[in-house]
Amino acid sequence: MSNDEEIARLRAQRQQDLQRQAEAKAQQDAQQQALEAQKALILATFLTEEARTRLANIKLANPEYASQLESRLISIYQSGQLRGKKITDDQLKNMLRQLMASRKETKINIQRK
Repeated sequence: MSNDEEIARLRAQRQQDLQRQAEAKAQQDAQQQALEAQKALILATFLTEEARTRLANIKLANPEYASQLESRLISIYQSGQLRGKKITDDQLKNMLRQLMASRKETKINIQRK
């Protein structure tokens, strides 16, 4: 095999690897989008309009809190605790307060002598 043939073979192999990676990433992105759409649909069924607006605002301000809150809401929904009821804005606020209280924030005090 000549050098040119070896280079062409390596290029073709590298191109196939890149194509496989791109396809895997596209599939993963599609699964993530489907999961997000399903989560949004579930949340829309049992949150009031005000609660959905608040959750969207929380997602913009602090995505980590919003993700934890969404997970908690979906677990409540899946466990069957709602039974046709909708979560109001006040209930969502209380859940957010509980979530924030459960997180321990480290405070650093600097004292100069």
